[in-house]
Amino acid sequence: MILDEPINKTTGCSLPISNSSQPIRAKKNFMTSRLSAALDKCKISDRDAVHLLTATAESFQVNFLEFTINRSTIKRAREHFRKQSAEAIKSKFFDLNLNYVNVHWDSKLLPNIISKENVDRLPIIISSSNVEKLLGVPALASGTGKEISSAVYNLLLDWDLIDKVQAFVFDTTSSNSGRLNGACVLLEQLLNRDILFFACRHHVFEIILQAVFSYVKVTVMNGPDIPLFKRFKIFWKNVDTTHFRIYSTFKNSNKYLKDVENEISLFCTQRLNDNFPRDDYREFIELILIFLGGSPPRGIKFRQPGAYHLARWMAKAIYCIKILLFSDQFKITTREQNSLDDLCCFIVKCYIQEWITAPNP
Repeated sequence: MILDEPINKTTGCSLPISNSSQPIRAKKNFMTSRLSAALDKCKISDRDAVHLLTATAESFQVNFLEFTINRSTIKRAREHFRKQSAEAIKSKFFDLNLNYVNVHWDSKLLPNIISKENVDRLPIIISSSNVEKLLGVPALASGTGKEISSAVYNLLLDWDLIDKVQAFVFDTTSSNSGRLNGACVLLEQLLNRDILFFACRHHVFEIILQAVFSYVKVTVMNGPDIPLFKRFKIFWKNVDTTHFRIYSTFKNSNKYLKDVENEISLFCTQRLNDNFPRDDYREFIELILIFLGGSPPRGIKFRQPGAYHLARWMAKAIYCIKILLFSDQFKITTREQNSLDDLCCFIVKCYIQEWITAPNP
């Protein structure tokens, strides 16, 4: 009696008949660097890759039993290609033979790729003449200066850049700039030589704005919530955005901004042609232009008040300008109005041009 060949019900292909009861060990390797990179880019796990590749082989009517498709093989191959790619990147970087580097870092709270929790990560970049290079994005157990300095030092050591560091570029949080336990001080001690501390210009200007905000005493600040801003955010739904005041209707603004109105308006109009890293940069400039009686190229529009994080002093400046613009509708005290008037004078006359033209280190 002749038996029919077994048929794969999914593909309709004939499967080979083995005379041995022992399974045939697959020997064909299918993983390539491009396939490995594609799996990584699409965030496909090793287990999911097994199902995906098996189904793909069947769809092409290929006997997948001839290929080594299993989780451990895929895992080893992906690790191999990642290591190979990293070594190639490092080799290409070493060929540059840089004479000096500036080290940049800025911690960010990001979703963990293997769990639902967030993790504090530290992107570390070096720059030199016409060269920028991401060294790594290590996870931090905590955001202390010690953790940051250790992470930066280890990557510099790994990339053989210890003797080439000339400057640190960082934001002005205490974990970086603290005089005793700040990351810059601790990292300088690890390098055992003097290093230039080059704080981000935008963060420096935010400290200046914070000082002016406190000096004019716009509002009481108890904790993360600012009562005046919170009230305005709730009141926003009642605001008629077609009716607002401009600088000439306020005593101090009219006195100090009248002579610079045209200059600042022209500056703001020209800078609106730039590309900004965030939308609030553009909103900031447009609000100043509106406050001076001008009209932005895309028309007079007002965005709903958003978050005002303690570290984002530009957001507070945006709030102050909006509150002053709609002070006829939103009830504020005479003291609050005078304080906002003084603050907006500073923002328009002394701050906006320096802030916008500050270089990104």
